[in-house]
Amino acid sequence: MLHILELILIRYPLLIVNIDNPTNYNSISLYYLLGAFSIVLETALVLIVAYLLNQRYNLSKKIPNFLDFIGGFYLILNSICFLWCLLFVGAGSNDDPLIKYNETITIQQTEPKTIYKNKLNASLTISNIKFDHDLTYDEITNLSNPPTIKLEKDNQKIEINADIEIEINYANQNAEKYKEEATYHVDKVTFASKTTTTKWFKAIDTDHQKIATVYISAKIDDKKINTQKELEKLVE
Repeated sequence: MLHILELILIRYPLLIVNIDNPTNYNSISLYYLLGAFSIVLETALVLIVAYLLNQRYNLSKKIPNFLDFIGGFYLILNSICFLWCLLFVGAGSNDDPLIKYNETITIQQTEPKTIYKNKLNASLTISNIKFDHDLTYDEITNLSNPPTIKLEKDNQKIEINADIEIEINYANQNAEKYKEEATYHVDKVTFASKTTTTKWFKAIDTDHQKIATVYISAKIDDKKINTQKELEKLVE
């Protein structure tokens, strides 16, 4: 029901964009402006026709209440449609109804490769943090700043930029509750490429993304947990 109502509100921009069959996203605001103008034109034409019919057949006296109701409803609906079109002029939102109407998104991702803890056994540095020790909470929260990956072995190295994703496995609830006190062991790091293709009419946008996923196990010393609990009890 809501989808049908939305289509009614943007019927003219929708008609215009289907006729134009755009090759880019640059004209979306123009479609809404043309739609708003079309609504004003339609309203004017309908009112002129209604006036001429009333003059000829004297309809206002034959069915006065019905005409008043239909006329009022029509003017209110078109006023809402007009304002709705203007609302999206220059908005550029991903939730834009014109974009959602005919947009398809396809995601292709390569099989993840293990780049750390593998047979090559190259050293790994992410965001200037070398993975040769268990990490602290501050270190894992800064793994994406900057998002740079460096692999080194036998005086050879390769460095790339990638989005960093972190998967943390907490041994128990205490480890998660006291995560700032935990230490983080890196189990492995994988690397994959993701391509996102967005199509809207003839417009095609392709985004290539490199993703490094860091798999971490969080562990915490029970003595630290007990000490923290005793400290908390003192101020209860």
